[in-house]
Amino acid sequence: MSRRSEWSCTFGQVLAAALVSGCTATPSASSSPSTRAQEPSARPPEEPPPAVASSQGAASTEGPERSETAEDATARGGATAPDAAERDEAPALATAEGPWGQHNWVELLRAGDGHVVALIGRRERVESWHRKPDGSWRAGASASRDGLSHEARGAVGARLLLAGGEGRGGRVSERARVYDATEDRWGLAASLPAGTIQPRVTGLTSGGWVLTGGEIPDADNLPRGSDAVLILRPGDSAWRRLAALPSPRYGHAAVELASGDLLVVGGDDGGSEGRFNQGQPYGVALAQRLDMKAGAWRGAGAMPDASAYLSALRIRDGRVLLFGGDVAPIGRMSKTPALWEPSSQRVTQLPAIDAGDGELTELPDGRVMLSGGSVLKTDGAIPFSVATTHLFDPTRERNAWRSGPSLSPGRAGHRAIALSPREVLLVGGESFDWDEERGQDIEPSWPQPQVVRVD
Repeated sequence: MSRRSEWSCTFGQVLAAALVSGCTATPSASSSPSTRAQEPSARPPEEPPPAVASSQGAASTEGPERSETAEDATARGGATAPDAAERDEAPALATAEGPWGQHNWVELLRAGDGHVVALIGRRERVESWHRKPDGSWRAGASASRDGLSHEARGAVGARLLLAGGEGRGGRVSERARVYDATEDRWGLAASLPAGTIQPRVTGLTSGGWVLTGGEIPDADNLPRGSDAVLILRPGDSAWRRLAALPSPRYGHAAVELASGDLLVVGGDDGGSEGRFNQGQPYGVALAQRLDMKAGAWRGAGAMPDASAYLSALRIRDGRVLLFGGDVAPIGRMSKTPALWEPSSQRVTQLPAIDAGDGELTELPDGRVMLSGGSVLKTDGAIPFSVATTHLFDPTRERNAWRSGPSLSPGRAGHRAIALSPREVLLVGGESFDWDEERGQDIEPSWPQPQVVRVD
């Protein structure tokens, strides 16, 4: 996944802000270059046509949202019936470009019948778009964001949880909601005990969610990490606290292991403001494991780099593939992939690859595709989106990575999902670059969905 959930300036502007003045958006009260990117600047809504054609087919606005009973929602993991704010009868296209125009984030779910649903987070609302067998898209249920940004997002099967976030005026939210792609329906979930910004939410095979860490602004409005660990199991009406993280953090990766334990890797400990600007290591270099049965944290090895906003994916053999992340000095991204081994709890560094910090997607044959992302210009400060993909074969000891199909255009901040053993769908994200001569960001574009074929 992308290093940060949302942006107002492009990635290039965010990382270049310390060196050049190219971003005119006003930052939110608790934002800083070392924590999370900001929201996109507002774009006046335009009246859309009934349908918008795209390279992947037409998008229609059929299908009103359906309400949900409290009994149904509770059975699915603590959600309650939607209130009036959750019911939008006719979700509309929010941008002139159609459903794939300017957005904050995108998530992909696989519904019960196997079709793909894309959730598009915009400034004021979240839209759902359902992919038809012919490759076209139809609009589904949508919900208001009520001014929130930087919510945590975590999927369990066909359900996505949105929790916490930052509201207008810097207010930190405790709100949680669930979208069910099979039912195409939004509902409220149990509120968090305390508000937090961008915690990590991990879906469990049991059907529930675990929330770890997050960012909490202090009295001076500087980002500080949280050590909270919460769990919401199916049928629960409230979140339950588990053993606190060994150290507060945000921007970390969290993965459920085959044993049912939780692995937490990297992150920012919340004291990074000065160290980041001085070019010193500011991330957490440790991997830690929560024994879900014993309810205790244990050390689980050390990382090659102390990094934050890295990607992690549990692969078929139970190991965890780690890649990317922010490391010091300022503007540096890790290019050193690693494998975490559950039996030895050791991290094995893999040969570095020249790739963007893109999306990790497991293919049906067990390989992993790393697609798109952003890389840095030669001056070490200005990133741009890339059009490359790389394939990782965990069965090969040497030369495990090889080049994959090209994207058109490059993109970062997207999501990808396998449609078949040889086809991968990429949705959302932003394509951007930097004009070296003018010293400014090139107008970004918002790519249409693309299906790439993997050999």
